Amino acid sequence: MQVNHFHFTAWPDKDVPKSASTILDFRNKVVKNESSKDGPTLVHCSAGIGRTGTYIALDYLVREGEQEGSVDIVNCLTTLRRQRTQFVQTVEQYEFLHEALLEGLTMKDLSVDSKDFPAMYDKIKRKNPKSGKTFLREQFDDINTMIPNEKEGNFATAKLPENRKKNRYSNILAADNCRYFVTSSKRSDYINAIAIPSHNKTAAFALTQMPLPDTIEDFWNLVLSQSMTTIVMMNAVKKEKDPDIYWPLSGLSTFGKIKVQQLEEDVTNEAYRILKLSVTRVRSNECLVVKQFQCLFWPDEDGVPRGTRQMLQLMEDVDSWQRSNDNPTIVVHCLDGARKSGLFCAVSAILERVRAEQTVNVVRTISQMRSKRQQIVSSQFHPTSSQGVGYVMSLGFLDCGGYSADRLFTKRTNNQWFTPCFTSDTVTGNVSATESSVVKCVLFYQDNAPVHKSVTTIAAIYDNEHPPYSTDLVPPDFRLFVAPNFSHMMSSLQWMTF
Repeated sequence: MQVNHFHFTAWPDKDVPKSASTILDFRNKVVKNESSKDGPTLVHCSAGIGRTGTYIALDYLVREGEQEGSVDIVNCLTTLRRQRTQFVQTVEQYEFLHEALLEGLTMKDLSVDSKDFPAMYDKIKRKNPKSGKTFLREQFDDINTMIPNEKEGNFATAKLPENRKKNRYSNILAADNCRYFVTSSKRSDYINAIAIPSHNKTAAFALTQMPLPDTIEDFWNLVLSQSMTTIVMMNAVKKEKDPDIYWPLSGLSTFGKIKVQQLEEDVTNEAYRILKLSVTRVRSNECLVVKQFQCLFWPDEDGVPRGTRQMLQLMEDVDSWQRSNDNPTIVVHCLDGARKSGLFCAVSAILERVRAEQTVNVVRTISQMRSKRQQIVSSQFHPTSSQGVGYVMSLGFLDCGGYSADRLFTKRTNNQWFTPCFTSDTVTGNVSATESSVVKCVLFYQDNAPVHKSVTTIAAIYDNEHPPYSTDLVPPDFRLFVAPNFSHMMSSLQWMTF
């Protein structure tokens, strides 16, 4: 007999998970593993009442809601408690049951196999004839209904008089249940930085704001105390004028009792700059080598980055450096610690799941991160409220479609790399794509021999104001990006229709 064991590791005794999305995602995996030939599912925790009762009640009520269109929470718990007293042991667990049930019935299970994601993404970009909105926008609106109520007490430390000046924005604060602590010469241990999970790690990211002049020393104290060797800076700065710059433009700079020295500067990539820094605590000579990745491809006035290739390249370089270090946590910041940095964390977590499980669940990932900070991928930061989600999905689309940053224009099939070539009306010879050209023939080569031809018209991108169009006649085993020139292609990938 085969037994499948599922272990949920983020539920403290007599407490609740920090996000309803995590337990719902876990339940969905269990449900997908069920078979009509199986017996009942065995559920346990330590005592078999609090966490076990809450999970069983959630599972029962989600099924009841899906099958009957209504739920009766009181009747459910009354029935369960006749069989075992103290099922759903605390008030907090009872409240959490409502929160998780609301999300479970509203969002349902939106996970999809990575191989099916391109088709799903194409579908939700279309308009719902009943509402006039795209299905993507409707999905984003549903995510907004799932924003948890933030209890005032969660931000008690952030709102203390001595800490208010440490927050760049009064509405984006570090909650006490997920904030980092810093030790410094100053009396307060508060810094506006929170731990954000990814698919595999509970504290994959330290999400924070661009340090203020008075919090630069706290920022470096956080980096040193947590041995964080990677910093991703998503916001732009004006070097000569910005008082918030927390690194030396050259040589050595001192911030309180911490010295930071620039060791190397890599400007070979136009999309981002890489600085290698040595960070030293003066008293103890504790030293750490840190790499800072400065994003250059996302202007502050844009709701989302202008391209996807740059974001994927940045993530690959960050991941490569991170793998060479023991600490799994990446410091990610933008000006406010939510808008740009939150999108980076969301995309990273989604693609990490794709690599680990070959599944995509954009909604669950965003909901989980919003339980830590509501403003992540938030409409108030984007000109089009669903734009951030759309960008996240387009990146997932590129990754699921088989394109990584280093092989963006090739497709791996049967362990062979096929390189697409743009041709004219004939099948002989390659032509350069010009501003006025329209690609009419797509030819794939292996060892300089054609292996597939699609005689179809694919419209080119004429400018950044109009999304391109493509037919669905391109073979399903191949995906292709078409543009009048390379720069237009790179700056317009987030709008591509495949």
